[in-house]
Amino acid sequence: MSRVYKKIRRDGKPRWYVCVTFRGEKYREIAGDTKQAALKRLRELETRLEKGKDVSPKKVPFDFLCDEYLRWTQINLAPQTIRERVIAVRAHLKPFFTGLASDVDVRSVEAYKILRMNKNISPCTMNSELKVISCILKFGVENKYIEEMPKIRRVKVPKKIPRFLSAEEIGKVLAAARTDVRPMLQLLMFSGIRKGELRHLEWDDVDFENRLLHVRPKDTWRPKTANSVRTIPLCESAISALQMARERAEKRKVKSSLVFPGRNGPLTDIRDSLKGACERAGVPHICVHGLRHTFGSQMGMAGADPFAIMKALGHSDLQMTMHYVSLGKSHIREQVEKLNAIPLPLPADGKEKPQPPTRVELHQLQVVPTPLLRIHCPNPSGHLQDR
Repeated sequence: MSRVYKKIRRDGKPRWYVCVTFRGEKYREIAGDTKQAALKRLRELETRLEKGKDVSPKKVPFDFLCDEYLRWTQINLAPQTIRERVIAVRAHLKPFFTGLASDVDVRSVEAYKILRMNKNISPCTMNSELKVISCILKFGVENKYIEEMPKIRRVKVPKKIPRFLSAEEIGKVLAAARTDVRPMLQLLMFSGIRKGELRHLEWDDVDFENRLLHVRPKDTWRPKTANSVRTIPLCESAISALQMARERAEKRKVKSSLVFPGRNGPLTDIRDSLKGACERAGVPHICVHGLRHTFGSQMGMAGADPFAIMKALGHSDLQMTMHYVSLGKSHIREQVEKLNAIPLPLPADGKEKPQPPTRVELHQLQVVPTPLLRIHCPNPSGHLQDR
């Protein structure tokens, strides 16, 4: 049996309740200030009873759910992803969502979005934090810590054309790079591997004889996704970069299995080195990931098949690859102008219609004075009349 009823508070305002009897036990909760809200909540509870679900909410604190989720990530996610999730949870989510996990609804998530966006964070950062909330709540539903999760709407991200280097800029940056940095930059530009894949690349992963590079997991590192495990055919420029790295390692007698070792293990970062090379070359700054985009874009402009680019970059679907393969305006013009070779039939009258002059042609036109017309017409004097 279920019903709704009203009670008057001390301030004289009404408060509506929902009472449901379930398995011999009565369950009661506050449903709002109006009868319509109480009836709506009653229908929700009755629907849950029809599906065999418990109507009593599970009192699981949100911070406890976060801890359980972070414990799950230790064996299911990549190290870099784990670090990002830990920072988001401890720095932002736990301080804001201090109640129960079941209290996280659309309204509270929207309030969190307003708070964070007022601190001028980027839309991409906001969506990353919203993704963490979704993952935590989804983990709670799958493990029956909560019954359901709210619909979380991401913020709109302005579409940006990723920057990549042109063929001329590639030569300038490599010429201006330091001798110890050039092999790294050149390999990134001509193989499309990620910076994490570059840091953990070992000599056993390089097949000089067959001109192949293998991206595969290590004992202390795994590629970003399952599709990231791949074999990449190497072009001449990529082989040259690896040969430069090998010669440098032999000359310095480096005893490491890594192609580009750091002082204590894998290479740390090359952002400053790339920035310095761009400044010396007079080329606008580009991030390290932009070199990967340079590889995909240059392959696309060279006419490579998008499916081949997808496999070389290790993408999971073709749509992601098309995002990387953005063509330059000059290349688009060259492709569009190929339509000029299509012959067109003449109009029905057999004459080509004159094309209207462009603005530039109008300025180039010369004004020629029209000669005076001499027309024969009757004149009492018998002389010609000028008109």
